[in-house]
Amino acid sequence: MLKKILLSVFALPFFLIPFTASAALSISGVPSSLSGPGSVTLSWVGAAAAGCTRSASPANPLWGGVLPGISGTLSVPISVTTTFSVSCGIGLTASVTIPIVPPATLTLTPSVFVLPAPGTVTLTWAYSGPPVPGCGRGSSPVIPAWVGPSAPVGNISVPVSVTTTFSIACGALNPSVTVTVTGPPPPPPPPPPAAAPSTYTLIAPLGPSLTGSVTLSQYLQGMLIFIIGIAGVLAVVMIVICGIQMMGSSVSGKSAAKECIWNAIFGLLIAIASWAILNTINPLFLASDVALPGVSTQTTAVAPTGPTTEAAPTGNGCFFKYQEISTGDVRYGSAGTQLMCEQLRSSYQADTDVTVQTTCFCNNPGGPPGSPAASTPPPATTGVTCPLSGRNLCEGQSQQCTNPSCAQFAPMASTHAGGAASPELIKAVILQESSCGIYLTGDGGASGGPMHMKPSTANVYRSACGIPTTQVITVGWLSQSANFDKAVCLGAEYLRAVSMTSCGTNVQDVAAGYNGGPGACAASVSCSSDTSCSGAAVKKWECLYDDSAHTQCNAGYNTTRNYATRVLYCKNNPGY
Repeated sequence: MLKKILLSVFALPFFLIPFTASAALSISGVPSSLSGPGSVTLSWVGAAAAGCTRSASPANPLWGGVLPGISGTLSVPISVTTTFSVSCGIGLTASVTIPIVPPATLTLTPSVFVLPAPGTVTLTWAYSGPPVPGCGRGSSPVIPAWVGPSAPVGNISVPVSVTTTFSIACGALNPSVTVTVTGPPPPPPPPPPAAAPSTYTLIAPLGPSLTGSVTLSQYLQGMLIFIIGIAGVLAVVMIVICGIQMMGSSVSGKSAAKECIWNAIFGLLIAIASWAILNTINPLFLASDVALPGVSTQTTAVAPTGPTTEAAPTGNGCFFKYQEISTGDVRYGSAGTQLMCEQLRSSYQADTDVTVQTTCFCNNPGGPPGSPAASTPPPATTGVTCPLSGRNLCEGQSQQCTNPSCAQFAPMASTHAGGAASPELIKAVILQESSCGIYLTGDGGASGGPMHMKPSTANVYRSACGIPTTQVITVGWLSQSANFDKAVCLGAEYLRAVSMTSCGTNVQDVAAGYNGGPGACAASVSCSSDTSCSGAAVKKWECLYDDSAHTQCNAGYNTTRNYATRVLYCKNNPGY
């Protein structure tokens, strides 16, 4: 009996100790970040049935006091970056921080949008948002004072002589503005060409120089010579007549005859002196180019000029070649960085008035000029203009392929790569889906994790990733940093599965199937007569139309078209 009493006394403290869960305590929030004031859904798992508390910093009236239940969810509004914590008496603590990150903005404003004549424009720009690797400026045509690397904020005055498009890129933002130069007033029209000289046919020749048809100038010049000649002849005749009179006259008659002779000589000298004086002052006084009215004029035809080709740029910067369809002129677009050049080239590809002929190439300081590669033309098709008409699905759509959160996923992508799911493709999908873990939920909260997997899809591949059947896969579970490696494994398995469907191993098709579902890769009936980038039949995600007549746009896959080309670019240009 004493033994039983002693055992009861020693055992009593153990029965008085309350039972607590030994499982790990965790808390997560959906969404993982906000761009402004909003609500976040908090989920916690593993708390003891009693004795656990919750707190927020800064304080939040809906998250404080005793934590209700072992697990649960609660929607909490926040207006500033907030850290939510849970703590149990046995030393278990967990917390999650929900940052409010305003969206990045980049503005570019010229002092004037229209110049009446060549002049100077002041361009002001300002970037606000998370730090970016760098900014760059570009213009078309190239203006050296503007093109090049740039600070996030500033202004600069540049000379503008022709209509110019200015652009600046910081991260994924790339605004542009166009300054139009209307030009100086048009010059006055050139005077009409001089009329051809008129000709006249003489009834009878006037000396040896005036015979047949002559111009007025020839007639006046000939008459001047003819009159001087007549004056000379008349002077000689008068001298002879007056000489005869002087020989047969009386003394008084001889005096009159002598005066007559001198008058004849003086008249001849005056005629000769007049011609000599005018010819000495300016021979043009004796010429006449008078054109008579009523004579038809002649115009000189201007030979038409053909298309012009701009010389390949040799200055620093990044460039691509394009051709204006209306004029046939070949020109170069320019930007300060490779990324900015790719963004500008993508906008030109979407412009139906130009044809992009090369990819971007860069001339580096002190190095040889870059060598452009031919641009892959998009497959030809006809139909009404749709929102993404002109977008070249054969080439990647440029963007920034990394951010400060991406590096953590590089080893996970290498570990789980295999088959069509290369490390570069996995990293490109992570960047597109969650911006490398910055936005951990998608599809209105239906998918989560770095690769935005839906729990129903993730459950199909759980065994391949070593996830026990007892583990319930939820959006919250996929979004927890402790489970990122498993979430990447699940995404890689799904990429490989998509590549075994009608999507095949083409990067754009695999990305389209991952984003739009394997049905996106089914053959398109509406574009059955067209050919895709891979040379096969056009798939549903590639076809812009919902009818074979190409009169109705297929907007259902617009997001997928942008997604696939962005994944292609970052797969080919990995940033981390």
